[in-house]
Amino acid sequence: MTKTKNRTLQRVLLAFLLIGSAIGAEEGDAQDLEVRDEVTFLSPGVIAARQEGWIGSDHLYNLTADIGITIEILRTTEGELPFSADDLKKAVSSVFEKVNIYPETKGYRPLPYFHILIMIQPISNGYVVFLEGRLFEPVELERVVFRSGTTFQAITWERQNLIVSPKDKFKETVTDSVVDIAKQFADRFDFFETLRLREQTEK
Repeated sequence: MTKTKNRTLQRVLLAFLLIGSAIGAEEGDAQDLEVRDEVTFLSPGVIAARQEGWIGSDHLYNLTADIGITIEILRTTEGELPFSADDLKKAVSSVFEKVNIYPETKGYRPLPYFHILIMIQPISNGYVVFLEGRLFEPVELERVVFRSGTTFQAITWERQNLIVSPKDKFKETVTDSVVDIAKQFADRFDFFETLRLREQTEK
């Protein structure tokens, strides 16, 4: 078995483990375990206490398919770009539609939405580009209670990419990177949606 397959298998097993924790675990179970304080999972998602320490994974179980898309482009210089926010939004939408995410059916509700942030810095004969894809969802925090119609929005999934592109391949390179991030999200959404439907069938 290759290293890639090993990593995939580990992620699948971890996802099942964390889903069980989120759905069926009793409150206070984590408090009964003696685990290290250090958290090594440094991304949005869910973490769970285990004897070996805190473990984490993304967690898109039961996520609605009505997810908006927002593209934000930040740059240090003016001038026309070879792509637009609308171009990139269409590319993301095409990826999402393959796993039955339809952003245009979202209606008036602002959350959840998928945000692509692109930061561009020109260099000699090219560009350095930082890209980040992140899912914003409404979340509840124990430290504050809001009145109806007010909520926190927080990042619950994210991926980043840092690329260097030559000028003549700028549009292609950025578009490919945006599509790659969108595919990573779509793959995880599809995995958890398949799991949810399988559990419903087995009930």
